[in-house]
Amino acid sequence: MYAPAQRVAVLVDIIFPGWVPFTELGVADFLPGLIAVHDVLLRFDFDVLVAGHVAQLSTQHDVLQQKKYIEDLRDSCASVLNGDRTDGIGPTAAVSPGNVWAMPKALFRIAAQICADNTTSRWLGILGAVDVFAFENAYRMVNLLLIEYNVPGPFSVA
Repeated sequence: MYAPAQRVAVLVDIIFPGWVPFTELGVADFLPGLIAVHDVLLRFDFDVLVAGHVAQLSTQHDVLQQKKYIEDLRDSCASVLNGDRTDGIGPTAAVSPGNVWAMPKALFRIAAQICADNTTSRWLGILGAVDVFAFENAYRMVNLLLIEYNVPGPFSVA
């Protein structure tokens, strides 16, 4: 909802002013839409955004900040996936030989943890709970990149 005369926008369950999205990127149903909606929202001329979270009103600055966080998370996870990081897979391979799902799960977990660590180091002190939801948000982003954005990482057949 947008009230241009009042310069107020309402978009609930998307923007978390001053905080990272809670677990798994706010449990968004369609992550490409979550990423795109930041640019759509920023096309509106508003001073106040009612986001419905963390008991505070929001501004365009909050939207830009969350957009930058999500872009950083995406870029960091893509970099980790494309870097072919396989450290730590050995224990999984030893415990689950022949388990076709154990290795990808271990790779997802390792990539998400590296991405979470990298992203947390850049956003700690800027957005609240970045350390609390770092792994869950990174894990969701890793899966999004593999499935929706064709970032094959170590699963490339080329």
